[in-house]
Amino acid sequence: MRCSCANCDAFMVNDDGRRMGCVCPECGYRCDACLGTNTVISRDALESFRSIAEKIEKRQGNTHWEE
Repeated sequence: MRCSCANCDAFMVNDDGRRMGCVCPECGYRCDACLGTNTVISRDALESFRSIAEKIEKRQGNTHWEE
């Protein structure tokens, strides 16, 4: 994903170092919003997503979720 800086609208570049995220080459602003960091998804939410995906796949005739 490519983002624009929230401070100056410059095109930000990815930084895959210790502090993953994007860095603005113009003003140095750092951001990790597009990475989804600082967010936690509970096990229940993940199971809910899987359940929804299974229903969609079954409607479309795909059955790779069956174990």
